[in-house]
Amino acid sequence: MLTTRRISSGDLPDIVLNGGNNITALAAKSGKVTDITEYLDNDPDWKAMFSDQDLEFNSYEGKIYGIPVSKEISYIYYNKDLFKKAGLEAPDVAYETWDDFYKACDTLKAKGITPVSMDTADLGWLSNLWYSGLIGTAGEEGNKFMNTMYPTDYTSDLVVNATEQLQKMLKNYTTSDAAGGKYDTMATHFFNSEVAMLPNGPWMIPDFKSTDKAPEGFYDKVGIMLLPGSGMESVPTPGDMVGTKDPEKVKAAVAFLKFETSAENQLKALEMAGLQPVSSNIEVPDSLKESDPLMAEVLDIQSKAKYTYGQNQAYWYQNVIDTFSTQLPELAYGNMTAKEFCQKLTDAAKKN
Repeated sequence: MLTTRRISSGDLPDIVLNGGNNITALAAKSGKVTDITEYLDNDPDWKAMFSDQDLEFNSYEGKIYGIPVSKEISYIYYNKDLFKKAGLEAPDVAYETWDDFYKACDTLKAKGITPVSMDTADLGWLSNLWYSGLIGTAGEEGNKFMNTMYPTDYTSDLVVNATEQLQKMLKNYTTSDAAGGKYDTMATHFFNSEVAMLPNGPWMIPDFKSTDKAPEGFYDKVGIMLLPGSGMESVPTPGDMVGTKDPEKVKAAVAFLKFETSAENQLKALEMAGLQPVSSNIEVPDSLKESDPLMAEVLDIQSKAKYTYGQNQAYWYQNVIDTFSTQLPELAYGNMTAKEFCQKLTDAAKKN
């Protein structure tokens, strides 16, 4: 896997797995990876597999260096049995507004059911997904903000309002161990039917079937909905790169990347590992609908998203992500206001 250390240490293999965000530019500037723009331009069918956003995310100075093999999305999983116990009928796609969502949370809470899983440790993954949704579905302005790389000002009324709502969720709708809690613990709460909703992506679906993670039969209890306002996180992923300059080896590496991203192999990766296909033009086979209806539902519901947006671990400066996580407990306990929290994020961003 390509990391900053690997870039500076010596020669690279012919095909290199990208080690994460912000690596593509470093690798391109090092001169150790190959510009593969012409190979995409010369094969329009292959290029059509990827959105402009996917390719731009894997480009540097207008040249494409990486081929993404999947994309990251997330939405809400909910427990059908707990909804039924509370007398709630889940929406077909999403709650129309966040107020409607909070009403459902109040109904669950009144029945003694904890509405949502949240966390703060290890960068606060679940809380990040709720927060990204709160901002990303807040009209055109909020959606633009959550699709912007490296924002530096978090003090707008829109972001402060979203922070106030996140604080409300941390105080009223989650488990008592959310502040300071890690993702694994919060996921276990969901597996044990101790919380009704959890935001995450398709990679979690195999866990629902695993008796090492969840009780037998848990898979059948799980439903899917988009975030309120029909929002869905959708983030391009860092792509595999070509680490050779030898013309014949470059051709062979590109041939492998085409094989890796074929429709057939994207579906195999979905079925085996929960990796979301990078292409939106893949037809859901009937076999998947029968063998893994939740995964088939994931592919179907994406087209119904009104808002798609990024999330902080992909688009924000690392020190801002760290600040988000370390300050979340203070927000949860009411030791700081939403405005103070947003100012902390802004102060961190402006250090870059």
